[in-house]
Amino acid sequence: MKRLVLALGVLIALFIPQASQAAQAITVTPTSIDKVIIPGQTISGQTQVLNQADSPFDFKVYAAPYSITGEDYDPSFTPIAGAADVASWFTLKPAKTRLEPFSTSALTYTISVPADTKPGGYYAVIFAETESKAEGTGVTTQKRVGTVAYIRVAGDAIEQGSVATWSVPWFQQPNLQQLLRIENTGSVHFAATIKTTVQDVFGNTKLAYAQKRNVLPEKNRRVTIEWEKTPALGIFKVQGSVEIFGKSTPLTTKYVLVMSQEIQRGLILLIGLVVLMYVSKKTYRRRKARKLEKKEHDKVTS
Repeated sequence: MKRLVLALGVLIALFIPQASQAAQAITVTPTSIDKVIIPGQTISGQTQVLNQADSPFDFKVYAAPYSITGEDYDPSFTPIAGAADVASWFTLKPAKTRLEPFSTSALTYTISVPADTKPGGYYAVIFAETESKAEGTGVTTQKRVGTVAYIRVAGDAIEQGSVATWSVPWFQQPNLQQLLRIENTGSVHFAATIKTTVQDVFGNTKLAYAQKRNVLPEKNRRVTIEWEKTPALGIFKVQGSVEIFGKSTPLTTKYVLVMSQEIQRGLILLIGLVVLMYVSKKTYRRRKARKLEKKEHDKVTS
C-alpha cells in the first residue's frame, strides 16, 4: 500500500504543473511624450504605472538621460560629457509606490527648462523600477520600464532631414525586406511617417506598412521593413513615401523576384539535368556519326 501511495505521488509530481513563481509585470503608459517648452518655463503632465500581474510590488521612479548609439537606435541612459543634464529638469511624484495586483498608480511629472537653454531637442527617460521581491518566493527580481521624453525647447531650431538611402534588392529569399535610412541634419528631432506597399503582378496589395519613427538630431536611423509571410516564389512591386516636416518624398518603385532556397535548389537540379541530357545527346550523336563514317570508310576500302 505504501508503495502504491509513493508511486501515485511521483505520478502527480510529474504530470501536474507545479505552482510557478509569482510574476511581476510592470508597464507604463504612454511609452513616450513629446513636449514643446519655452526656456524658463515649467510644465506638468502625467503618466500611469501599471501592475498587470497577480503579485504586488513596490517601485521607485527616477529620470535618466536618453541618447542612442548606431543607426539601429540602441538606447543609452548614461550622461554625455558636455551635454545638458536633462534628467535634472524632472520632478517626479507617484500617487503611490506600492501596486497591488492589477492596479494602477498615476505618476505626475514636472519639467523645468532652465532660462538659458538654447533652442533644439533634448531627451530623457522616466523610469519606473520594481524594488521588492515577489511575495511567497525567496527570489528577488527587478524590472524597469520607461517613458521617453522628447523635449523641444522653443526657438529658432534647425529643422532639416531627408531620406538618405532606400534599398530593396531585386533578388531575395523569403522574407522580403526593405531597408530605409533617414538622416537628421538639424538640431531638433522629428517624426518621419513611413508608408510602403508590396503588390503582386496582378496589382493586389500583399503588405501595407505605415509607421512613425522619431529621428534624433545629427543622427541617421535605419528602418527595416520585413514581410513575414512572403510566398516562396513571386514577382512583387514595392513603392512608398516618407513624410518629414509635412513634406512627402516618394520612394523609387522597386521590383523584386522572390525565390526560396528550396526552389533555387530544384531549379539548379533541373538545369543540371537539362545540361546533362544535352551533353549526353550530343555525345551520342557524335559517336553515331563516327560509326557511320567508319562504316562508309570500310566499304570504300574493302
